[in-house]
Amino acid sequence: MAGNGLEIPDLFGYAPEIEPENGDQHSFEKISRYSEFLICAWLSRMGHGVIHENAAGYDIVLHYNNTGRPWLVDVKSSAQIDDRSSKRSSYVLWRVSKNTTKTINGVRRSGRGRHLDEADCDILALFYRPLETVFFHPVLEPLHTIRLPVAVMRTSGDGKGSLDAAISKLSQRLNRQKDLL
Repeated sequence: MAGNGLEIPDLFGYAPEIEPENGDQHSFEKISRYSEFLICAWLSRMGHGVIHENAAGYDIVLHYNNTGRPWLVDVKSSAQIDDRSSKRSSYVLWRVSKNTTKTINGVRRSGRGRHLDEADCDILALFYRPLETVFFHPVLEPLHTIRLPVAVMRTSGDGKGSLDAAISKLSQRLNRQKDLL
């Protein structure tokens, strides 16, 4: 490990330091790309179809078990701990609001800090850099911030269990919506 940053070999065997230095935008972009490609590799290794897209609102198109509808996945990376709320446990904090203007169904949605919602993506891949683990969270309501106990991230690994649960919840919601039509 060089300095205080996290050293991770890149695809060519180099070990760049990817912790942001003084808010350096280039460092944040490297962290984001690393997280996106690592999650793509994990999903592919699990047998899912994966396309890295980096589009407005999402980063990955997931074909769960290579069948059915595509799911849009937005990758968020964090190393931030929020331990204000409890003396017994610490929480990982992700800010998931969107800072971009987006036109959806002809309606312009804009603004810094607008809540991420189901029009942006279906699933959030919450990557925790210090442990290199991911938790998949379904987007069922508008979200601005997500907090998960560090203990959950310690046991989540490549996120297979949370991905299966997220797909199940989203599928149930789609089935209920179909029943109402």
